Amino acid sequence: MEIYHFKPDNGEFLGTGIADLSPLETEIFLIPAYSTPLAPPVIGDQQVAVFNGSGWDVLADHRGQVYFLADGSQHQITQLGVVPPVDALTSAPVTQDQLLAAVDAERHIRWRAGFPVQIAGVVKWFHSDIFSLAQHLGLKDKARDILAAGGLMTDNITIAGQPVHWSTMDGSQVAITVQVAFDLVAGAALQQALVFLASQAHEVAINAAEDLSDYDVLAGWPAVFGE
Repeated sequence: MEIYHFKPDNGEFLGTGIADLSPLETEIFLIPAYSTPLAPPVIGDQQVAVFNGSGWDVLADHRGQVYFLADGSQHQITQLGVVPPVDALTSAPVTQDQLLAAVDAERHIRWRAGFPVQIAGVVKWFHSDIFSLAQHLGLKDKARDILAAGGLMTDNITIAGQPVHWSTMDGSQVAITVQVAFDLVAGAALQQALVFLASQAHEVAINAAEDLSDYDVLAGWPAVFGE
């Protein structure tokens, strides 16, 4: 006779077996502990048959499944009969704090990703790392000295008697005149202001948004070199 084994702790169906005939009684089969001659029902996906002592129940089986709630908390199902809540998420939700941190990081990246200056009708991109910005201020000081001495905006800035040629982000060089020196500082300040305004707009939008699931922190920024 076919019998059906189940776990002693929770009654979960384990598999089939064959009962032995009793050596003492005719046509009597020996049913071992945690077994039953009652066949379990057919089950579907993520279900399991569980013996309740007198028959079989069909319970949901989501054990091991991990889900998230809207507050960002992570949960794992460990028991039979437990199903994820209707508002469960399969991946961790994006939180307001995460998006604000991403905006802050993008702002600092773009502050150091160069700035454009139009020179003789051509846009050139200059480095905006801290060292370069400090050098630009030094060039502006030299430009002021030239003007104070009666020089012109078109005069070249020189160092050790040699005209200064500055490397741009595309690898080319430009001659630094008094005008260009002023334009460098103004261009860097404008780019940083535009980046800051974009970050502020993102922060306002994030704080006001009801659904952050598809918020794009990379949209709406001023262009940087290479974009």
